[in-house]
Amino acid sequence: MALQKMSSNNSKKTILKKLEYPEKILIILREAIGGNQEFRDFLFRSQYKELGFFCYALLNDVKSRKWLLENQFAHLLATIEGIEGKESALMWLKKKWV
Repeated sequence: MALQKMSSNNSKKTILKKLEYPEKILIILREAIGGNQEFRDFLFRSQYKELGFFCYALLNDVKSRKWLLENQFAHLLATIEGIEGKESALMWLKKKWV
C-alpha cells in the first residue's frame, strides 16, 4: 500500500538510511518483535528508534508504517510488505539492492 504510492511517484528520488546495527541491538529487536514491551520502549528511546517503529509496523500500525516511509526507512517497510506477500514490495527491494 505505502510503497505503491512511493513507487508511483517517480519524480522523487528515494533516500534510504543505512541499516547497520550492533549484535546487541539485533538481540533486543528480536525480543521486542516477540512482544517484550520493555525492549520496544528501549528502542524508541535509543538512537535506533526506527526499530521500535518497525516492531509496531509489523503489527500493522498505520502511524508506524507512515513514519518509516517518511523518515527514510522505506526499506524496512518494504521488508514487512514483502513478508505479507506483496510482490511489488519485493520487486522494489530487488531494484534498490541488486
